[in-house]
Formats: sequence, structure tokens, C-alpha cells
Amino acid sequence: MSSLVTTVFTGITTFAVTNLDDLMILTLLFSQVNQVLRRRHIVMGQYLGFSALILCSIPGFWGSLVLPQQLIGLLGLVPITMGLSQLLNPVDENPQISLESELTNGTPVLSFLSPQTYGVAAVTIAFFSLVGLAR
Repeated sequence: MSSLVTTVFTGITTFAVTNLDDLMILTLLFSQVNQVLRRRHIVMGQYLGFSALILCSIPGFWGSLVLPQQLIGLLGLVPITMGLSQLLNPVDENPQISLESELTNGTPVLSFLSPQTYGVAAVTIAFFSLVGLAR
């Protein structure tokens, strides 16, 4: 019974610490909200990324591995690549409104299809994969 209590305590502690780290990432993303990256993109991307992680972890729970252990660590390169891309190709302060942003200004369902949402989801997946390997 002692090992069960230790396992449950370790799981709860790890989840709490990981989510504190995730809150820091979300704070940084929310500080970059502009005409292209909106709050709803961040929220929907977070839900999409977390849902994808849960769906990918179900086969792992049942004993099969979706990806080899060596490839999981490479997911940490996604946010690094995205950061370098933003550094080398900065967004103008006054971007022109494109057709894509006009489509995503309407309903939340249409903004779910935007590249910004998928970018936030990729950061979420990469972050939790990297943190999962470190712990």
C-alpha cells in the first residue's frame, strides 16, 4: 500500500509542476497577442495540443509505443525551430489583414482551422513531450 501512495503522490506532484511550467509558456504566448495571433488561437491551440497528447498516450498506456524513444526527444526541436523562424522573419508591427485573418475573425470554429492554432498546439505537444522525458 505504501508504494501506491508514493506513486499517486509522485503523479500529482509531477502534474502540478508540469502545469506550472505550462502556465509560464501560456503567459509568454498571451503577451504576444496581436492582429495575427489572437487569444482564441492560444486557448484552442492549448486544448488541441493537450487533447492530441491524451489521444497519443492512450496506446502507450496499453503497452504499445507510437514513436520510438529516440524520436520523442526530437519533438523539443519544434519550439526551437518556431522561435528561430520568428527571430529570422519578424512580423511587421502593422500587418495587413489577409484573407486568412478575415476568415478567422468570425466564429471560433473557423479560427480552429488557422495556422496560429496549430502552432500553439505544436508548442504544447513539444513542451509536454520534452518535460515528460526530463521527469
